[in-house]
Amino acid sequence: MRTYLINLKRRADRLAAMQLQAGLLGLNLDRVEAVDARSAQGIDAWFAAGGPLGEIPQGDKACLLSHRLAWQLFLATGERHACFLEDDVRLSESAPALLSGDSWVPDHVAVVKLEHYGPAGQRVLLRDMRAVQTGFQLGRMLSRHTGAAAYLLSRAAAELLLEQRHFDLPVDHLLFNPNNSRLFAALSP
Repeated sequence: MRTYLINLKRRADRLAAMQLQAGLLGLNLDRVEAVDARSAQGIDAWFAAGGPLGEIPQGDKACLLSHRLAWQLFLATGERHACFLEDDVRLSESAPALLSGDSWVPDHVAVVKLEHYGPAGQRVLLRDMRAVQTGFQLGRMLSRHTGAAAYLLSRAAAELLLEQRHFDLPVDHLLFNPNNSRLFAALSP
């Protein structure tokens, strides 16, 4: 399974840190040059003037379009699933168990959130929990859990996301916010 790393060209420090982490774990990263909000043209054409959360900041718009580029690269391969990472994530020592292959991902699962973001005590409502790898469980997400620094997509999920031509949410809310995302139910993270 390919792992795409979204990284701004001007953040070589983050790229080096991620390559070091991945190398120590025996993981390969496919770098995707992120859209830079400072210099990119035409970003606003992809976004509504407002949305459920209000106006989306330029950096969040560029971030979503960067993820979109990575989704396109994934669909150009023949693989069933891919992992998408932002360049500020910390990889767990157990990451290779999940990222070295996708045999553990059930056929009907389109999106798997791999990160924890937010306060340590934050709760996420999950159901239908099942063991998928030694020490790991997979469950259907029912509540909001933002952050899109580490997740898997199936080909069907990437296709659905790439069909979208106009966005009104940042990428993490688009994927992981049932309160505001029109795609959350179809993606079934």
